[in-house]
Amino acid sequence: MRKVITSIKEEKIVCEETIKYFKTSACEQFIEQKRDELYASDVEAFKRIVAAEKGNIPLFQLYDIGEISKEEYDKRHARILNDIKTETESLDRLIAQEDHFLKKYSMDNPWIQMVSDIKVPSVLTSADVKQWIDRIVIHDYESVEVMMKHYEWRVDPKK
Repeated sequence: MRKVITSIKEEKIVCEETIKYFKTSACEQFIEQKRDELYASDVEAFKRIVAAEKGNIPLFQLYDIGEISKEEYDKRHARILNDIKTETESLDRLIAQEDHFLKKYSMDNPWIQMVSDIKVPSVLTSADVKQWIDRIVIHDYESVEVMMKHYEWRVDPKK
């Protein structure tokens, strides 16, 4: 259990370093650069939605003047609606990625909230393990790997 306590202490150190990193101009620049990239992707996805939507008016006009049948109109309109749905789902995923990124690089990060609140005990209880540890992996009875909960939210300030 000493290895687990040592790992928790190491995570607390990384957490403190991460919090300090969040306050640096380097982190602010990184976040701004990533936001710009994500925003550009959002704009492109939105442009694709608008382009698909623009096909509706000329299509209806063709139907309205009798150049295409109702069946042809319905078929093409369904294709346009499908394209719009696909692009809207793509935009939704991009927005979710941006939200996740911004949360990861903020104090709302679940890993930071959990680790910064830990008061490392001298002896771990099963309640401590259940609250903080996702899994413990022992490799060939020689090394122990401790995976904290919310590890996917962890930011390594050295990278």
